Amino acid sequence: METIYLIDGTALIYRAYFAFMNNPLRNSKGENTSALFGVANIFFKLLEKKNAEHLIISFDLKHPTFRHEITDTYKANRPQAPEELVNQIAPIKEFFLLLGIPEFSVPGYEADDVLATLAECIKPEHNVVIVTSDKDFCQLVDEKVTLFDPFSEKSTNIEKVLGRYGVPPQRFADYLAIIGDQSDNIPGVKGVGPKGASQLMDKFSDIDEIYNNVNHIESASLREKIVNGKEEAYLSKSLVQIVRNVPLGKDK
Repeated sequence: METIYLIDGTALIYRAYFAFMNNPLRNSKGENTSALFGVANIFFKLLEKKNAEHLIISFDLKHPTFRHEITDTYKANRPQAPEELVNQIAPIKEFFLLLGIPEFSVPGYEADDVLATLAECIKPEHNVVIVTSDKDFCQLVDEKVTLFDPFSEKSTNIEKVLGRYGVPPQRFADYLAIIGDQSDNIPGVKGVGPKGASQLMDKFSDIDEIYNNVNHIESASLREKIVNGKEEAYLSKSLVQIVRNVPLGKDK
């Protein structure tokens, strides 16, 4: 069964750029080329080490997404991308275009959503490897979908998700909804960290079941935090849950 590699292009660009933050690469004109070099280097290593033949890439676009329509605080804490990084995005996209790597990027959605949708379409007949360092993708892992971090060169399957976070992939979005994500300005439930969230996910299947059975939470302190953080929990779930039905178009 063939394996299709789905590349999170935006995560790749940012990781490559900041990997050289303390010692940036520059061309003869003095222009920063760290992201371009890093992405190309990682890509060719992927081809070599994984013998990857079938690849698709997706990028975040400048357009606001449906998550920004849910709340204008989504990722509002992030500083603007450095101009030196932004200037490398177009050449990087051209790099993949010249190599013949298909790109699927859809306005209103993030690359995560597009890749998740592609994975759903592809996995009935193929194995899928999502090339990313973004932990949010753990919610997509199953028997046919694994993750590969091109920087650490580590793969993530169902067992790795469970071992690392204490929750199975199908409950990972609810786990994230509880702990939040400071980097994306996702609040989560105040005062509940990974340990508490893992305990809840071990007992309840999702946040709906948690709030339908809140009186069964043994710890009074944890129960109070969960009750007080209900609105934030559901808001966070709507932000962290990756969409798997992005309209890609009839020809895609």
